[in-house]
Amino acid sequence: IGAEFMLRRGLLEEQLAAIEDAAPLMSMIPQQIIGDDHVVATVGSVEDDPYGRVLRQAHFSLTMNTPWLAWALEAAIERYQLDAGHFVAWGNRAGLFGDGALLADGIEAWFAGDHVKAVHVLVPQIERGFRTLMGLVGRPTSKPHPKFKGAQGAVTMGDGLYSKETVEALGPHGADLAVHLATLYADPRGPNLRNEVAHGLLARSQMEEQTVLWLIQTVVLLGLWRAPVSAAAADGGPSETTSPAQPEA
Repeated sequence: IGAEFMLRRGLLEEQLAAIEDAAPLMSMIPQQIIGDDHVVATVGSVEDDPYGRVLRQAHFSLTMNTPWLAWALEAAIERYQLDAGHFVAWGNRAGLFGDGALLADGIEAWFAGDHVKAVHVLVPQIERGFRTLMGLVGRPTSKPHPKFKGAQGAVTMGDGLYSKETVEALGPHGADLAVHLATLYADPRGPNLRNEVAHGLLARSQMEEQTVLWLIQTVVLLGLWRAPVSAAAADGGPSETTSPAQPEA
């Protein structure tokens, strides 16, 4: 479920190329994304703003795939009798979420149907998990504070997702993970959940099951990353992390 529902940048680009061939005029017309009282983002033509168009296509793909994700999670829970603890244990295999207590609170809220709580707990935890993952692949997780000399602040999800070096460090699926997380959490051309929640802009009506399903999918997706063990551990010896966390799929 984590890998299957992760967006693939190459596939999105192929879809855009097909749209450009079938509807060249539509591909040339810029788009504006309107918020409550302002323009949230502007997306140029396929030629002038290829990544912006990729993100818009990604948003469309997420919307279309939401029912399938719902059915997949429902079937998995029913077939394997999964509970919140199973999701926490899987998502936190590499220790991305610390002791996992807050992650458990968020997933338990999802099981209980408390989507408002789930959104407010899981979105910051997902950013925390991604920041920890950045550290595991050798990327900085703090940066100089823009206003206070000598102080440092946390690297944000957006900082990492729009860093070429970080995307490359994430391995062969880095570009896919980057477009997936950027669309969901850190770009105004998508749901932008991280920023909407952080700034209190997400409406109550948007904190619904369809939104939480993608938070759960992200937790499952991040669970694909784990710290590899040494050869001795693979043979039954003591475990020792010898290299940064790597994706299994």
